[in-house]
Amino acid sequence: MATPLREERVTLTSSGFVRCHLNTPCRDGTTPIVMEPLELVARRITRAHGWQRTGARIQARVDDVAARSHCKSNEGVGTFCWAKSRGPEIPVKFRRSSDAASRVVDGICMPELASLAREIAESGHSGDAAVVAIARELGLQRLRTTGRGRIEAAIALSSG
Repeated sequence: MATPLREERVTLTSSGFVRCHLNTPCRDGTTPIVMEPLELVARRITRAHGWQRTGARIQARVDDVAARSHCKSNEGVGTFCWAKSRGPEIPVKFRRSSDAASRVVDGICMPELASLAREIAESGHSGDAAVVAIARELGLQRLRTTGRGRIEAAIALSSG
């Protein structure tokens, strides 16, 4: 049986996911596991009750409780949770990574990407140069088609 995760082994990544550092590597050699925060909550509830794995009913219940205290926005790449007091319609400032890690484009809500696009436009970049500047700001080494599409949508949203 796996040991419970202690607080010092759990960190929040710059993209809003939870990184759990394991004492014993997985079979494939992985020591950190990255997951969504609600998934971690569901796993902790499961372990607290002595069960071996998180089932669909437990995950659904955690999602249900979170839905009561947060509003959600669906963006095609995933669902983003917002405090009830502020939704996606309120402007969001882009949060830069505190570490050297890159942020995944799909893990950043569109209002936050649009905020970054406004900053890049104000610094004089436009068109493809703006796309490249945003990708660099996110720490991306390579920009894939889906990421480019989201960045272009954020640029259009910021200028419209």
